[in-house]
Amino acid sequence: MGPVAIGIQSAAFVIGLGFLGWSMYLAFRDDETRQSLAALFDGGPVAPAGLIGLACLSVLFNGGAFFAILRSARNVPFAHVMGVNALATGLNVLPFKVSAIVRVAAHRRLDGLPYRLLIAWFAALAGTTVGVLGPIALASMFWGGSVLVWWVITIVGVAISTAGCVVGARLVSAHTRLDALTLGVSELLRSLPHVLVAIVLRAADVLAVAGRFYIAAWALDVPTSATQSLLLASAYFLTGVVSPAGALGVREVAVLGAGAAFSETGLKIDIFAAMALTVTAAELIANSALSALGFLYLAPKGLFAKHGNREAAAGTKAEIEINPHAE
Repeated sequence: MGPVAIGIQSAAFVIGLGFLGWSMYLAFRDDETRQSLAALFDGGPVAPAGLIGLACLSVLFNGGAFFAILRSARNVPFAHVMGVNALATGLNVLPFKVSAIVRVAAHRRLDGLPYRLLIAWFAALAGTTVGVLGPIALASMFWGGSVLVWWVITIVGVAISTAGCVVGARLVSAHTRLDALTLGVSELLRSLPHVLVAIVLRAADVLAVAGRFYIAAWALDVPTSATQSLLLASAYFLTGVVSPAGALGVREVAVLGAGAAFSETGLKIDIFAAMALTVTAAELIANSALSALGFLYLAPKGLFAKHGNREAAAGTKAEIEINPHAE
């Protein structure tokens, strides 16, 4: 990473922190909102436990999606993928792509995965993510206030995305030159069972985030429907995925923007800031705990070994070999 990229990442991270501070100001400037936040913690363990529990499920769903896609090429231990995912997810609030760097380094050392496969793996997973978030974003733009229209666009869009990923990958992999251009992405997306599992888990991840927003609204005594929670979650999730310099701050501002769509409900922007901060706080607690567990599990496995897992590396070729049980 060059000095220009470092400068841009640093500036973006600082801006994100500024957005986070602004969201906190909005959430705490109003007495009513402050009282609602205080009531969240005074109302018993149900809401905090639900928020943290769903945040933990998001990490599991994300790790499961990673594992499903990789199964087309490698039989990497499930525990390794989940442990690395937990460790990396806890670092996704940091700039400079620290989370991605740790994920790459960990799988290189633990499983001997070549860079070409790692690049293809991450790109393939990004494709499945777009396959879920694309239809959700499209539905959110054209739903026109109709819940039925929103769900139809989303479900049909995800189904088309799933079929498109698999069919497109199989067509590309049938042509050597085109296949080479994808760096192996097409080989990872040609198995319908694995792509379907990854997309379902991605959708479950978004629903888990929506569940957190619904619980936060309930705990803050905010009249929010399940669909509205899903729209807020989509903005929160999508912004976190595309943010180049950590997720802090930018997701909260995205929720404030999405909240403007509910202006007819009479809800103030302060309450959306409070909801977003509540969701983020629960996520930080869950991710930090799971990241620590991931580190404790992986450290004895050779995470810090100078030459990594020699046995795994010895059995890994530079090219992607398709798992014979992938289809």
